[in-house]
Amino acid sequence: CIQIDQVKAIKEANKAIAVLFLSSGILLAYKRKQKQEKREEEARKNIYDIQISRKGKTITCRGFYDSGNLLMDSVNGKPVSVGTEKVLSEICSEETVSCLKHLKENPGESGKPGTAGLHPHFTFFHSIGKEQGMMLAVTFERLCIQTPAEVVCIDNPVFAFSFGTSAFGKEYEVLLNSRLL
Repeated sequence: CIQIDQVKAIKEANKAIAVLFLSSGILLAYKRKQKQEKREEEARKNIYDIQISRKGKTITCRGFYDSGNLLMDSVNGKPVSVGTEKVLSEICSEETVSCLKHLKENPGESGKPGTAGLHPHFTFFHSIGKEQGMMLAVTFERLCIQTPAEVVCIDNPVFAFSFGTSAFGKEYEVLLNSRLL
């Protein structure tokens, strides 16, 4: 009689474990589906994961594919993406960022060691509400954009930075140039 009760208890325990595993599997599949749906929704919003590289350092952030960003660099004719100061601070040292921020007042700073390879210069732009403006432009080593279909990599991408207020959303730190994709 005791053995029969033990066998029944073991069978019930096994059923409970099976239900637990099945429930965990269903929950995991549901979470994966939610994550995939979120990625697809963001792709519909034109927001992508991007990686920016400079001097062996790579940062990951979010970029918004801005169909209205047609900015071309006046120095080298390349498309220009616009980044937040946070992006610049993450990929460059504090000293380099400081040199770049004060480049307009101190043009001699562009030759400092921290700015080597960045090719700092100013690029002009027109935007809604501002007839003409000027932003600091630099060249990084590589930009990779993770789209739903593929990873698009651009060598020597040009980024502009405005150290004042900007129109960035909460979901992204870079306005990708429409000519990059």
